[in-house]
Amino acid sequence: MKANICGRRYLDVYKGWYSAYRNVMDALHELGIDIFISPHLDMQEIPEYATVGITDSNDAIYVYNHTYIEDIERNGFYKGRKTLFIKPTLPSPNHFTLDSQGYAAASYITYNKPDFINYNSANFFNNVVPDIIKNRPNKWSDREWCGFGEKETLNLPRNHTLILGQLPHDETCTKISFGDHFTKLEAIVDSLSHLNNLVVKLHPHLFDAEDEDYAPQPRYFDAVNRWRDQGIIVLTGYTSLFDVLPYTRVAIVENSTSGLECLLYQVPVISYGYPEYHWATKDLRHLQQLPNFVSDLSWYNYRLANSFTAWYFEQYLCSDLSSTRRRLLEILSE
Repeated sequence: MKANICGRRYLDVYKGWYSAYRNVMDALHELGIDIFISPHLDMQEIPEYATVGITDSNDAIYVYNHTYIEDIERNGFYKGRKTLFIKPTLPSPNHFTLDSQGYAAASYITYNKPDFINYNSANFFNNVVPDIIKNRPNKWSDREWCGFGEKETLNLPRNHTLILGQLPHDETCTKISFGDHFTKLEAIVDSLSHLNNLVVKLHPHLFDAEDEDYAPQPRYFDAVNRWRDQGIIVLTGYTSLFDVLPYTRVAIVENSTSGLECLLYQVPVISYGYPEYHWATKDLRHLQQLPNFVSDLSWYNYRLANSFTAWYFEQYLCSDLSSTRRRLLEILSE
């Protein structure tokens, strides 16, 4: 059997990306599978057991990154006997997801409920989470542009309602959770603007996009000025969620991985983009329900949210060869 490591989507495979690819290739190699790498991938290092150049086969395992099965089918790429999708994610540059359907909200576990209900979360929250919070990891901390620094002392209201923004041009918003993210964000803020403890945290790249195609629109600046005039706290820079969440009562997010950081802090989450972690959140379908969901948190199931979060970090995420091997065998047996 062979595995084709394909050149679809991001082609620069280095640092955290390379760590993810290398763990997957090593795990496949241990299973006796021959590794063939697309020459279109600029890979940090080619393993000695791998061959550059691929030949398509319906019997091969295909490995793609940062996309989903519908994209592969729509563009006529091979799926083979099994398709794998890699995506670096939180909490550190070494962590990534390995999935048979796609990444983020397009992943297999978004649509197929994982077996987490009775997962014991005690050790994770008593021992693992405190270390994560203490060390303040970031999935992009291996990149020069990552501006998250030391701990900040912020003047934030305690028990505030936190609204998290994403990049409007990110395909998790435009394609997976279709629609204009910033329009939805404005509607959410407007529906809660009567609250005196509202905090809006925008994506740090919203106002410093290097690509001219994604330059910030005037309406973004207009909205921020309007919110601040209403007394709403708006965070626009590289402020770490580690400095915000200790004071957060409830968080609202579309489908960003920031929602998972909220769950680490055991903050109740309202989601409206059907993320892969929606099993642990309040699924918001209609805007008029939001004020009641914010004021009355009786919907929050502390035990269920903790069980999912511990399962996600300990059983779904990969970070080394052992966890990658375990996850790979799960997918191959699906």
